Amino acid sequence: MTVARAVAPAGATQSDGEAELEEVDDYGKLRELLSRGVTPDAYCCSALYFALTGRHKVWIVRHKDRYLVVLRHPNVARTLLVFCPFISSASELAEQVEALSRCKKFLDQCEGHGIFLARIPELIADDFLSKHAMGLLHCKPERVKEEVLDWVHPSYDIHLERLLRLEGRKLKIYRKKLRKFCGQDIEVLRPKKDFSPQELVKAVREVNKGWVRTKLTSKISHRGPEISPSEPGFSPRELMSCYREMARLNRDTSLAMDGLVLKRAGTYIAFSFWERPANGKTVACLAALPVSHEKGLSEYLYYVIADCLKNEGYEYMCIGGSETASLDQFKKKLDPGRAHKLQTMRIRLNAPRPGSDPLSASRLTLVS
Repeated sequence: MTVARAVAPAGATQSDGEAELEEVDDYGKLRELLSRGVTPDAYCCSALYFALTGRHKVWIVRHKDRYLVVLRHPNVARTLLVFCPFISSASELAEQVEALSRCKKFLDQCEGHGIFLARIPELIADDFLSKHAMGLLHCKPERVKEEVLDWVHPSYDIHLERLLRLEGRKLKIYRKKLRKFCGQDIEVLRPKKDFSPQELVKAVREVNKGWVRTKLTSKISHRGPEISPSEPGFSPRELMSCYREMARLNRDTSLAMDGLVLKRAGTYIAFSFWERPANGKTVACLAALPVSHEKGLSEYLYYVIADCLKNEGYEYMCIGGSETASLDQFKKKLDPGRAHKLQTMRIRLNAPRPGSDPLSASRLTLVS
């Protein structure tokens, strides 16, 4: 397992306190690093999440025994996202941002780009901004209202056993929608066991096409776990490419992906992908897509996912946040056991510019 490092010219040295910028070319190694993360946000410790969000371009900034994860923004040009899996307080965030400001390689490569701290827990973000107000930081942070990425609304963890018990007032609507599927002959197929790579891509494509077709022909905004064509951020190309990329990445054993596909009467009707955690009992469930707006199908899909994960010994599944209010309302109907309110902050690093460029002969290219 290796992490590709920027290769500096011969004779270039690095001070003891300077952080290092490295490009990831082994997701297994990234999983190993993230397994030591301290954030309760399962997505922020998921190598698969970073591989998908960063479109295969992932960097880490190492400072001592902790790491920041750097990605290009998937939707906004000349913008970098910095994730912080190793923080549990504003003081730790301040220390890591200060280390980032001393990383000459990062500063050289991000010239002219906006830099945003991403998926920062709300309480830590508030405390971090308070420290800035008191003049305790070496950077200038600014809270940004997230409008594009998947933490516009809170990220939710679903307690598997509670969802499967189907008890309580909060799950009343959920129970009602599940009933119609109880007597149906629906196959639950597993990607690793029941599919060749080509057949899995075919199954994902069929479901994905049906879903997008439903979006394009819809005249109203549905209250299902999808966005409507009239809502901001809708792009058929993006909605199709992301899920197909998951099917392709399923071949990479270092990512520890798993999932399921639902099949009824010879037709694929839904699929899901998740990443098995390197440690802990919370699974990052990164996709759950039905073929259409058939009433109850999305609820049934999550029920089957929960059943699979519970049987494998897990306690929670993280279903992430939402870009839209309709998707957030659907996720709330699953009666989340934990909610993570996350923030985005723009930062302006006030570190002095280095006198020379140690990457002038480097193979590393962070931005195109």
